[in-house]
Amino acid sequence: MAEYLDINGLKKYDELIKKKINDISAGSVVYIPSEELQANTSLESDVHGGLDSHTAKWFAEKEFTISQMLDSILFKTVYAVLTEPSIAWKSTFKSKDVLVGTDITSMLISNDDVANYVTTNNGSWTLNSFDASNGHGVITLTTTNIPDAVNDVISMPNKTITFVAKTTFEPGNDPNNNKGVVQEGDGYKGGEKTTATISWTPYYDWYATTKNAGVLDKQSVLSGCGVSVKTTPEFTLQPHTSSKPQMIRIPKALSNFQQFDTSSNSWKTIDLIGGVPENWERVQDSEKENNINYYTYTYTGKDRGEVKLKIKF
Repeated sequence: MAEYLDINGLKKYDELIKKKINDISAGSVVYIPSEELQANTSLESDVHGGLDSHTAKWFAEKEFTISQMLDSILFKTVYAVLTEPSIAWKSTFKSKDVLVGTDITSMLISNDDVANYVTTNNGSWTLNSFDASNGHGVITLTTTNIPDAVNDVISMPNKTITFVAKTTFEPGNDPNNNKGVVQEGDGYKGGEKTTATISWTPYYDWYATTKNAGVLDKQSVLSGCGVSVKTTPEFTLQPHTSSKPQMIRIPKALSNFQQFDTSSNSWKTIDLIGGVPENWERVQDSEKENNINYYTYTYTGKDRGEVKLKIKF
């Protein structure tokens, strides 16, 4: 074994190893391998650190010192990873259901104050302490379906109102990898970023005699019924008598009427004649609600117990 530890005692077939040892004995000067090593030595057979296909000649061309060469071979290079800049709404400004006809004048935002409703993040790099972007420009707001004011009042329409904010982030500096080497050209290039869309969805209040016989009670919000036809959840009308009838009050015509049939234990669709189910009558209310016409449907049949319904309007 001794002959393999003594460089001068190496066997003839180990001359290549001997030359490599002589190559690296120069310390921290630029690596200059022998011509024979440049022609024969390769790292292509294995992955060493972060390098997987570099010859001795490659290190010489890059003017690596011995310490740099060994660091590259033994220790993997980790590159910085970008987290993109972003703009987002604050939690106080969110999507919601809004009753058609509601005064929304004071609820609206504009380009003058949109910056108060968003947060911005210049982005970041792993392995680095500086922001990915060097800042951003003016924050602007885009909206849809906001109606004109009437007598200085803006009311919720039967259309979905949307809000989107955006800004342009500036380019940033190139990051460093884990060895402090600049990743040239990898810096954030800059660009426009937008928030998620905030939506105010219109709905109508609707009523039914679900708590007390003969008394119309407001039901849970039926999201989106102000902009399209929606089916209600199942609800139960209190028992019916001529003095305390079963009633439903809605702002639009019925498009479907389903009643639960206890004998078959299934839902049965009741035909509509002129938009009114059999044994029911419809009357338009004399007064509007939020400037909207409402219609009350009243059961006119004989006395009966509780009834489960699902309606679509």
